[in-house]
Amino acid sequence: MVYFTHIRHFFQMREIPTTGITPLLVAENLAKRLGIDHVYLKDETKNPSGSFKDRALAEQIGHYQKKGETSFVISSSGNAAVAAALFASVYKVSLDIFVSTHIAKYKLQRLDKMLEDHPGNKVGVHHVEDPKGEAREFAIEKKAILLNGSKDDIALEGYKSLGDELLMECEGKSIQGIFMPVSSGTGLLGMNQALQNMYPMYAIQTPKHHSIVDAFNNEVTPTATSKATAISITYSPRTNEVLEALRDSHGGAYSISDEELDNALSMLQVSEHTTASYDSLLSIAGLIKALQDGKPIKNAICILTGI
Repeated sequence: MVYFTHIRHFFQMREIPTTGITPLLVAENLAKRLGIDHVYLKDETKNPSGSFKDRALAEQIGHYQKKGETSFVISSSGNAAVAAALFASVYKVSLDIFVSTHIAKYKLQRLDKMLEDHPGNKVGVHHVEDPKGEAREFAIEKKAILLNGSKDDIALEGYKSLGDELLMECEGKSIQGIFMPVSSGTGLLGMNQALQNMYPMYAIQTPKHHSIVDAFNNEVTPTATSKATAISITYSPRTNEVLEALRDSHGGAYSISDEELDNALSMLQVSEHTTASYDSLLSIAGLIKALQDGKPIKNAICILTGI
């Protein structure tokens, strides 16, 4: 862990919140309940703003700020907005956030709290019907940087740190599956830049947004809503790259219903006496579904992506 200790010291010296270096928890009772040897929970909620989005947005905003950029725009379903607000404050740049008028109440409260805690932020929040479209037009008009992780390779660099950590944490462990909730799949691809298909990877989505699962095996019966609101991209420009990573790593893709999410929540509460957001529960529900599907998994990692 010497490498990551140096990273933490570097960030602390610059008074920058430390992203990454999140705990890998052992869910011993959950593993017993599932009939496998080990379940590890990579707890990304311990990032500064509470989600794995910190990894990408710290990298993106820091990168462009060093190049002299001072104005940024982002559209978000919640977690990315909170992360961007934090690092806009850290790097002292302006930020315009576009969120849906239907944003989950608890995510809006988290965003409001972040802005309250950083009153010097030059941040504007816009509640609109079409966040992605209006953010794109606003960025063009203002000549600002559009923070779009699904297209920006700088975001991949941020997520690569997740794979770097797992490489160290999994040394000596036999892992048959890493389960990760995905929208565009940028996080999974960045992680795999470090892992290089060493472990089977599983992309987990919802019946509301399921383009990667569709492309992988066409098994989804669509629904109009999902309790996991962070999966919000209708189509990912990285679909082909994600499919290649899933197949080369001998992994897969699953869509998780609200009923399956509730089952995962109940199982986590009963076995480990703890809880998680529906977004994070996608990974645990994905593991359960893979086991039901007959996948030969004895040791698995579930990425808890956000609060």
